[in-house]
Amino acid sequence: MSRAADDGIRHGRVSRGLPLAGLAARQGLGRVAGKLTRDEQRKLDRFTREAERYVAVLGDMKGVAMKVGQLLSFLDTGAIPEQHRAAYQQIVGALQADAPPMPFDTVRDVIERELARPAEDAFARIGEHPIAAASIGQVHPACLRDGRNVVVKVQYPGAGDAIRADLQNTELLASIARMGMKLSPIRMTAEPTAIAEEVAERITEELDYRIEAANQTAFASYYEGHPFIRVPEVVPELSTERVLVMDQHDGMRWTAALDQPQERKDTWGEVIYRFVHGSLYDLGTFNADPHPGNYLFHEDGGVSFLDFGCVKRFSPGQINGLHRISRSVFEDGDAEAMFRCFQDLGCIPRTSKLDPQRVFEWWAPIWDPGRGDEPFTFTPGFAASVIERNFDPLGEWSDMSRGMGIRAESKDWTFLTRIQLGLYSVLGSLRATRDWRAVHDELRKGSAPRTDLGRQHQAWRAAVHGRCP
Repeated sequence: MSRAADDGIRHGRVSRGLPLAGLAARQGLGRVAGKLTRDEQRKLDRFTREAERYVAVLGDMKGVAMKVGQLLSFLDTGAIPEQHRAAYQQIVGALQADAPPMPFDTVRDVIERELARPAEDAFARIGEHPIAAASIGQVHPACLRDGRNVVVKVQYPGAGDAIRADLQNTELLASIARMGMKLSPIRMTAEPTAIAEEVAERITEELDYRIEAANQTAFASYYEGHPFIRVPEVVPELSTERVLVMDQHDGMRWTAALDQPQERKDTWGEVIYRFVHGSLYDLGTFNADPHPGNYLFHEDGGVSFLDFGCVKRFSPGQINGLHRISRSVFEDGDAEAMFRCFQDLGCIPRTSKLDPQRVFEWWAPIWDPGRGDEPFTFTPGFAASVIERNFDPLGEWSDMSRGMGIRAESKDWTFLTRIQLGLYSVLGSLRATRDWRAVHDELRKGSAPRTDLGRQHQAWRAAVHGRCP
């Protein structure tokens, strides 16, 4: 039996490229983002048919295609008309949902090969049924011999080889990117090379769980003892390239959290906002996957953050640029300063004919959603309104999205924008209300906190300041 037949994963650039080539040949994946005309039902039906084919092909591959499919599938569902949202989420949600689990005998074999010892020597017990699964691995509950409850993330055998083959196939990556961009409501001009490099860099890191363990350990160390931001501690002696062991955190999943009282959801929204922006300003780093499945919600208002396989780091110069942009939006209203900063960061070419004031008016609502009208409530439709206004390829601001496209030198900021919109989608689903500008000012420049969480965070930071970076 061939290796491909043995592990169920396609190997080789040709064999893995064929199904994608067939799917990519289908033109005009339906889109339901933005405004729909009177034939919107016909368009939705077309979208549904093509999305189902997309899911079927990517879901069968379990390689980089599936991983990219998942990344591209995390769209802002607020961009979908209310009457079609449930159907849309059901279709595209298949890319976010659990992959078919591998048999427990295979799980045990991977663990024992990676740890070079019987599983019983490392664990008192391991649950045979996974509690989560993703594109390249799955997660099992376990207990260490000292009684410590943990979870064990195990990579699919053969996934690494399959993904490395994919990453060498630039045509395959381009096909996946084209399909995903047709499904995405965010339309910006893009250099294929920039997208391919970013995808390759992010996914190559995810192949090695030691990198994820180091990322997670850095976040856990920084947030140690934090009153409401919680990151599971890694068990380094049991973590390898294909096995990752960490403390088990118990909490509510996303669907249960949505049914909780609004005051609690407001608190959780602020926690998530603080984690995303606070990590960026304090660590120059953010966990680049604001996915509802990566959160566990606690009744005391805390949130546990999971999955650090996709982490993005910014240089000191980039963080300084972020501060400059924030100042121009929140304090100075200085369009020329913002424009120069975008040019310095490579987001706008030096030869650009874009009008600085127009760039300011286009960008400010993305970075400052309340525009000073605080407190502000995120809604499921807010992300849709931002996307419709800012990224409609035929809309009023289409020259902006074309002029600030994805280039090699600016891809970090393009992905940051996508993360920002993903955050807004999460906050919109929670319908979270806060004075977000005040929270942002506190995180960005150390303004006095105006919320209870802010005061708790300030006290924690003062207590651990000697350990802060």
